[in-house]
Amino acid sequence: FGSRVQDSAGCPQASVILISQQAMADKMYTRFVQPGRLALITFGPCAGAREKTLKKALEKGEVMKKWSETAWGKKLSARDAKKNLTDFERFKLMVARKKRSTQVKKALKKK
Repeated sequence: FGSRVQDSAGCPQASVILISQQAMADKMYTRFVQPGRLALITFGPCAGAREKTLKKALEKGEVMKKWSETAWGKKLSARDAKKNLTDFERFKLMVARKKRSTQVKKALKKK
């Protein structure tokens, strides 16, 4: 997978792992964000600007509206909606899926 290399002082605590390009390509994250685009950040301190300044900039550019129209934003809102379903709503969803499944099977069986 890789090889260990010690620093110039020969200190084993500060060793670095060199990984082959193929191994890195297999393990790398594929959902990249272009510079200047909005990214979902769920960790770390908010560095640089105050919250008030960020909120004004978000409202001025209608960034949240644009975000909610993207596929990723829709996916997150659908996940939240599904997470907030009540027990009865989950039951109704299950029944609707079963009905749809039977209708699809009937339509495919006729052909």
